[in-house]
Amino acid sequence: LVMDKCFRYLKAPVKRVALPDIPTPASYILEDALYPGAKDIKRAVKEVLK
Repeated sequence: LVMDKCFRYLKAPVKRVALPDIPTPASYILEDALYPGAKDIKRAVKEVLK
């Protein structure tokens, strides 16, 4: 949504934080390892701010 409405005002490209393009596992332990968490979001924000 931000990219659609405000693209010309952005100083850096949009960074997506999402699941990898693989089937989601059925085990909740494996799901926890697969889903992006706070560390992944923090890393993406730091990459954009460089």
